[in-house]
Amino acid sequence: MPTNPSDGDDRDFFRIASGASALAFGLLAAMVYSVKPVASGVSFHLGPGTGIAFVAGAVVAWLYWRLLRGLGSKDGQKPAKSRKFFICSIALLAGAFLLFCYPLKFVPPAKRGDVAFGLALAVAFLSVVAFLLWKTVKFLNADPDRTDKEDRDGPASSR
Repeated sequence: MPTNPSDGDDRDFFRIASGASALAFGLLAAMVYSVKPVASGVSFHLGPGTGIAFVAGAVVAWLYWRLLRGLGSKDGQKPAKSRKFFICSIALLAGAFLLFCYPLKFVPPAKRGDVAFGLALAVAFLSVVAFLLWKTVKFLNADPDRTDKEDRDGPASSR
């Protein structure tokens, strides 16, 4: 039984995040493996390799979250662990990017300009969403810091 209520919350969060990521990475790997070129474009061919690719993608995501959870140990963050996490994060990001770009080789040359425009638009939109999320988290984290300081020092209006 957890001594601190947040320990159970952290465990639940990591369980949900690692499960969802494993499912997503497994599906991505299975779909990329199953894409085969045909005369009219692309087709999905399911086979035993699809299942193996799913398991491989799921294991990679699960191990990544396990590494991330290990960084939050009670004794503090060790530089070797954070360096390992950084290298794994870069490798995972590069792998995900390559898996995303792999099906683009099946796009006919005449349509590549339209696809590139759509991808650029998607990247711009996702960048704006990421920026807004970052600003929201920064705002929400700043409020408790200010409130804690006012509790220690007294309200600003009484000075």
